[in-house]
Amino acid sequence: AGEAGRGFAVVADLVSALAMRAEEEAKRARDQLTVTQEEIISAVAKVRTVDGAFEDISASVETVHGFVRQIAADSEAQSVTLSQVRSAIEAMDGVTQQNAAMVEESSAAAHKMSAQAKRLAGEARRFQLAGDAASVAASVAAPVAVGEAPARRTPIGKNTRLLAA
Repeated sequence: AGEAGRGFAVVADLVSALAMRAEEEAKRARDQLTVTQEEIISAVAKVRTVDGAFEDISASVETVHGFVRQIAADSEAQSVTLSQVRSAIEAMDGVTQQNAAMVEESSAAAHKMSAQAKRLAGEARRFQLAGDAASVAASVAAPVAVGEAPARRTPIGKNTRLLAA
C-alpha cells in the first residue's frame, strides 16, 4: 500500500478534518437555530402582548366613543332645556313689563282721582248750610265705627238752604 496508502491516508485525514469541521458547523448552526427559535418565541409573545394592548386600546376607544355620544346627547338635551328657560324668562320679562305699565297706569289714575278728590273737596268747602250749621258739621265730621249705623244727618229741605260762599 505504499504510495497509494499514503495518498489515501492524506485524503482520509482531510475527510476526517472536513467531517469535524462539518460537525462543528452543524453544532454552531443548531445553537444558532436554537437561539433564533428562542428569539422567535420571545418575539411572538411580544407580538401577542402588543396585540392584546391594541385590543384593550380599541375597547377603550369604543368606551370613549360611547361617552362622547352620551355627552353629545346630554348637550343637546341641555340646549333644548336652556332654550325653554330662555323662552320662559322672555315671557316673564313681558309679563313684568306689562305689570310695570299697569302699575304706572294705576298710579296715574290714582293721582288723577286724588286731584279730583281735592278739587271736589275744595268745591264742597265753597258751600255752607244755612240753619243749624254746627249740628250738620258735627254729624258730617263724626267718625262711624265699623258695624255701627251712621248718625242721622239733617236733611236739606225747605227750611234749610244752601248758600254759596
